Amino acid sequence: MHYSNLTTINTIDEQLSNVSKRFGFKKIYPKSIATYPEALEYYTDDKPELISFTNALGGVSILHDDPTISLFDSNISREKVYYLTNTFAWQKSLENLKGGVENFCTPSIFADAEMIVMVYQFLDSLKLDDFKIEIGHTHFIEKLLKDKIFSKEMKLELNDAIHNKNIPKIKKIIDPLDLSIENKKALMTLAKLFGDYEKTLKTAKALKISSLKPIIDYLENLKKHIEFYSLDMENIKIDLSLTNKYSYYDGLLFKSYSQNFGKKILQGGRYKNKDNQGIGFGFNVKDLIGVIRMKKENRNTMDYTVLISDSVEEKAINMITKLRKSGCSVNTLEDQLTSELIKNSESKYILEIKEDTINIIDNLANKVVKKNYNQFIEELTLVTVESIH
Repeated sequence: MHYSNLTTINTIDEQLSNVSKRFGFKKIYPKSIATYPEALEYYTDDKPELISFTNALGGVSILHDDPTISLFDSNISREKVYYLTNTFAWQKSLENLKGGVENFCTPSIFADAEMIVMVYQFLDSLKLDDFKIEIGHTHFIEKLLKDKIFSKEMKLELNDAIHNKNIPKIKKIIDPLDLSIENKKALMTLAKLFGDYEKTLKTAKALKISSLKPIIDYLENLKKHIEFYSLDMENIKIDLSLTNKYSYYDGLLFKSYSQNFGKKILQGGRYKNKDNQGIGFGFNVKDLIGVIRMKKENRNTMDYTVLISDSVEEKAINMITKLRKSGCSVNTLEDQLTSELIKNSESKYILEIKEDTINIIDNLANKVVKKNYNQFIEELTLVTVESIH
């Protein structure tokens, strides 16, 4: 793993810990192995990409790809916990590092609002200034699909069409069905019920379907509680078409996105299964690294930052002069190389000069290259001569 990836993982872990501890959560280490087939009941997918194996006693076990399910098997009750742990699935990368927060509590508008606030503060602490949190509710779609006319296959197909905002497909599915005009209108409208919090709820109210009123009332109440924390509501949206592949979700759902990053960076919600209930969120560390790296690329306004110390001051000045002559922008710091410095750097490259060598921290490629000092100066001289001519 590249040096700056490790640095970013440490930053994610540190900020997750800081935010979680402020809200009274403690760190745990979920287990990776579960019993088969019991663990499968938590998935709505027919064929989850789980890795199974035969254990020493001849039984079959599986490796978890969802830490929340692992915690269901751990007899953790009424506890507030957070974690960073490895999960496993048949994907491009078999092993993934995932993080999350779980509050094993009875349903409460206060706990729900607090979890949204934790998500907000966690993403904000990572300097993801353009993130959006989209809030939905599992019961919204369920109420509209409760009619016995909908088969299991039809529900899955409609869920998929609604989630993907595929209005022509929704129309094609429901047109032949013996449904009321109101319900057909609601299902057609559902794919459009996302965006500004107040405007979206106003549109949902206009459907005038009595079974949806408690959900709309809940979402309005949730907004009031979130606003107690003085968050920027521009970052918090509604999407009533949200769905999740896990069957245990029951109520509030939320996902988070960052501008120009092609997939969600975090998701969660309220869940209920057998004796387990609570609310939480989880994220794939690799996705967060991708967003942080992308943001760093966008804000890298300086070509180089050169670290200067007394012992190599002359060499540093010689290098800075040549860099500037070659047309590069150079920032100087009389500082030691630290993970905090790398994280906050707005330069594409950080140069740490030693007696005979130089460490080049490439913030864009997430790697460190070591070069001989004289060789690096020689390369710079060639660039400078070429730029003059």
